Amino acid sequence: MKIIKKIISGVTALALACGLSMSASAELYEGQSRAYKGVGYMAKYEVVSVNGYYTTVKITLKNTSKKKINHWAVALKKVPWKLHNFENCRIFNPHDVFSVYTSITDCGTNASLAPDECVSFCYTMEDRYGQAKLPERILAYSDLDKSNTVEELNKAAKECCEYADYILRYYPDPATAMDDAFREGVYEKSQKGMKTGYTYEYKARGDEVINIAASQYARGDISAYLGRTKINGVDCLFVQIRDDRTGKIGQYPNPTDGTAEWGKFTQN
Repeated sequence: MKIIKKIISGVTALALACGLSMSASAELYEGQSRAYKGVGYMAKYEVVSVNGYYTTVKITLKNTSKKKINHWAVALKKVPWKLHNFENCRIFNPHDVFSVYTSITDCGTNASLAPDECVSFCYTMEDRYGQAKLPERILAYSDLDKSNTVEELNKAAKECCEYADYILRYYPDPATAMDDAFREGVYEKSQKGMKTGYTYEYKARGDEVINIAASQYARGDISAYLGRTKINGVDCLFVQIRDDRTGKIGQYPNPTDGTAEWGKFTQN
């Protein structure tokens, strides 16, 4: 019992350090807040105002690690509403891009956070169907994240491949969609191997969604490669994700054990 009380006391103390409330209510009303604890960070989600279809929220992020954060991003489970009026932040993935998460990053001038330092940012949600609620979890990422496991790299490759395949749905002729996408430069950078992360932006539509997926499922110094191969005689896409710190490579289809030839589809 003493141990449980000590853990609860520690979380509460961290919450209060940046004025973080531990409210557990799921309804949205002005002044409501909830605190979230993660590895190396605390986050506070606060409802600033509610005006018809529009709700303005403020998120405060605190660096609870012992190292300086040079870039940060906050990810929420995919929200069904549109976001507007960003203050001290920017949205990483547009609302029309298929994504499990909605990610918000620094605006460039507030990317650094010293230990125990906080940063606050705001945005407005347009919710016309009454679906807005407190997020169950807030994920915060930074360049402090440790290297990725092989399982994480394979998962990131799977997500990137699904995102890349999603882009092909824009083409009216399924028989030529893949040829058209590669010929028209939809995957201009990724088909050569490209760096990914919240600090990168790509103009080509395919590169953009691959960067979004890789950034949300793998952390740190990561590269993505998208190519074409044949499996059982069928022409298909494959993706490799490399952790540039360790050199380990994940792949989809056919997940790897961390070893593969970069840029070449590896059979199991």
